[in-house]
Amino acid sequence: MRGPRGSDPVGLTVLLVGILAAASIAAALVVPVVEITVNGLPCEPADVELAKDCRAGGSIWLAPLILLILVMAAGAGLGGSRAAGTALIAAGVAVLGLAILLDLPSVGDTGAIGRNFEAARAMAGPGLWAELAGGALAVLAGAMRLLRPGRLAT
Repeated sequence: MRGPRGSDPVGLTVLLVGILAAASIAAALVVPVVEITVNGLPCEPADVELAKDCRAGGSIWLAPLILLILVMAAGAGLGGSRAAGTALIAAGVAVLGLAILLDLPSVGDTGAIGRNFEAARAMAGPGLWAELAGGALAVLAGAMRLLRPGRLAT
């Protein structure tokens, strides 16, 4: 027996995966996308101006995409909307594009820290992986809706 429209298992799964995608992408805004170490230790220079360069967060363009993913996950999951599923895929691809085009190239860049500390090394932080996972989850949620349309899909 099914409850309200869209509360079928596929719809609820689409909603859950969409929420997980948004949460993962939101994590990329607060945890570092790029981490810099000096001599293998966390970058913590005494100079306050340089300290802000020790960790790079995700792009501010992720914020509106997070909101879009949440709204479209509700539409695709609870409402059974194929258009919302397509929008989820587009938003996921946009997140992946931002991660690959903006954040990934900065992984090896030590910036001001590298100019002041010879042993500085930059590496991917957990935020980059969260951003990539979130984009992939959004694409997955949209694809699930398109492959299994809801009862009253649009």
